[in-house]
Amino acid sequence: MTTRPHHRHARPVAMAALILSTIAALSACGGGGSDSTPAATPSATEVTPTPEAPPTTSRADAYVGTWRSPCIPAVETNLSFYLEAVATKVSDTQVSVQSTTVGFAGLSCAGGVLSTGDQGTDTYRLGGTTTVGARVADKVVVTRSGADTKSLVYTDGSTLLFGDTTAGSTLDSEGYPTSLNMAYPFTRQP
Repeated sequence: MTTRPHHRHARPVAMAALILSTIAALSACGGGGSDSTPAATPSATEVTPTPEAPPTTSRADAYVGTWRSPCIPAVETNLSFYLEAVATKVSDTQVSVQSTTVGFAGLSCAGGVLSTGDQGTDTYRLGGTTTVGARVADKVVVTRSGADTKSLVYTDGSTLLFGDTTAGSTLDSEGYPTSLNMAYPFTRQP
């Protein structure tokens, strides 16, 4: 096993970015534009039902849909954001993921949208599988801007987890993470 070196400005999109990467470094705030088009945000008392996963016929089908990270506060700037990833099927073993950060004033991802930022599109090529705890995760090679990164993805239909690629995480002999990042579970959106 090898240890991943500390990357001070790792991008969330590379974590789960590695999204599904890739959206992997959710510990850092991704950059973005400043499209200030406000969007409706559910209130704290509004209950949104968890949508059911669509039926699957291939491994790629399980990941198709819109996924959202938890709110990520940036205390030093009194801002917060979440990452939204839209996954579309390219083939039975490949998914394209378009990621966007949605930013807010304050630390709770509430109120009007302050900015949105296009984080780019990643391609996830599903390879083999590996067991992580009680979960069977897909090994993926994520391509972003021509560069490949290895990660893991796992879904139970309503939650999406990515391989842990944060500083200090370990990689197996093939270069894949050995654990899932439980701190940033993405949830399926309607």
